[in-house]
Amino acid sequence: MSTPSDLDADAGSLGLGDTFLTNRPAPSEALHGRRLVIALDDGAEVVVDLREPSAAVDSSGGSAVRPVHRYEVFQVAPDLFFLRREAITEGKTSRSALLDLRDGRALVVDSTVAGTKTPGQPKVGQRFRHGALSGSGGAGRFERSRELVGRRIMWTYSPTDVYEHIYLNEDWYVWHCLAGEEFRLAEVDPCVMFKVRDDIHVLGFGERVLPIAAVMVLNLTTMQSYASMLGEEEDGSLNAFSFGARGTAISNSWFPEPYDPRTAALADAEQPGDPRELRH
Repeated sequence: MSTPSDLDADAGSLGLGDTFLTNRPAPSEALHGRRLVIALDDGAEVVVDLREPSAAVDSSGGSAVRPVHRYEVFQVAPDLFFLRREAITEGKTSRSALLDLRDGRALVVDSTVAGTKTPGQPKVGQRFRHGALSGSGGAGRFERSRELVGRRIMWTYSPTDVYEHIYLNEDWYVWHCLAGEEFRLAEVDPCVMFKVRDDIHVLGFGERVLPIAAVMVLNLTTMQSYASMLGEEEDGSLNAFSFGARGTAISNSWFPEPYDPRTAALADAEQPGDPRELRH
């Protein structure tokens, strides 16, 4: 089993093939020299200190022991960044974060591999926590969104790794492999969607068949995705890596009223201050 450590940022696998990381975006140095403190809605605190080359301090709560881990930083849009901690820490957890320096909002996502799998549920669960960058005066949350619903987008991870997404409603989406190791395979999986800015969205999901979960930031203006994945290999070891794809819009479905999933009543409205979770 993997021990808490910084993993090889170029590693891939989880049954996705050797070329899957081809279209991963290049890391950004735009935050180098910054120390960012995220005050989460639940009272926890995360510190990301980028004043040292390729190193960061990441902590929650008031612990005096703050392990140092490397972070990858990707610039999604002006003043908007996606961060991935390269280490899998105690509890089989990986962490990603979205930081909007324009308005001070933050979203921290912890993905965790469960010890056992519940039938019909993802083995890798996700916890989404909202917060604000200290000193920014930021307020508000990234709201759950239905703006992806009805869209069909093809995401090209490499010339030989291509998938399409069909966003069914705010809780479910379809992936379908058009080329690659999973050719002709498809699955409907539970998901969470948040709107970040106009045409920029977060998609988080855990697969119900394979023990993997991903956090994706989809920029539909540039048609580029920025993503992180955590999963369990066939031998029981854990693996985590960043990846990305270039998108092509295929279609956008519309439904007659009252059957449009964009306007249907929410089945389980999120309560203010509660973290959104995809459970194991």
